[in-house]
Amino acid sequence: MEQLNALVIVDYIHRRWDVHAMAGARARAMAVPELSGGRNPEVGFWNRDIAPAPSVVADGGGQLGRLEAHFLYCDTRPLTAGIVPAFEAALQRPYGATHLLWWLAWARELGCDVPAAITLERIADEVVADFAEARAVVDDTAVVNDLTIEQRALLAAAGLADRLPPDWPARVVSAQLPDGSWYEHVPNGSPEFSWHPTMLAVWYLLAIGDPDRPDPGFLAGRP
Repeated sequence: MEQLNALVIVDYIHRRWDVHAMAGARARAMAVPELSGGRNPEVGFWNRDIAPAPSVVADGGGQLGRLEAHFLYCDTRPLTAGIVPAFEAALQRPYGATHLLWWLAWARELGCDVPAAITLERIADEVVADFAEARAVVDDTAVVNDLTIEQRALLAAAGLADRLPPDWPARVVSAQLPDGSWYEHVPNGSPEFSWHPTMLAVWYLLAIGDPDRPDPGFLAGRP
């Protein structure tokens, strides 16, 4: 449930940078019907990201979802070398690599030991390589899209904003639509509002504009 995931990030932005327009996101996430009563196990594992840890550890659907759940519950179910093959597979998918940056932040926040093969430097190297590949096959306007904004946002969140070109803050700002949103690039189509790159662009610009703001954390620091 990507939109549920987004509400968690919006709540984090609100708590870290006092963006009051984003207040109430966590309450909205907690009200998602699929989370109550264990009706949807593929969504239920997000309980840990939304509210106090449940007594039953659930798994997300699919290989990526299962890997995500390992990181999300690593303080109750330690990470072992057994997750490395799934990590390697995720690393080869552009969105998988960016998500791994976030999941590794969860593990650090929860005080978990991580297998030696899983390092911030290796994940960041893959994200940078994916960015370079995307930039090589699209023109200068199309390079500001959902994936490349996500790559920038997650690198900035990891303290690695300098790993991609220095002109990017201006590029992201110039890609903003008149209504204040950002768009999912559609080849040969008109740009339209999309909540996903909008949330990520706000996160990215705040992370590079005010990086020293105390980090409340995604999990441990929530209300």
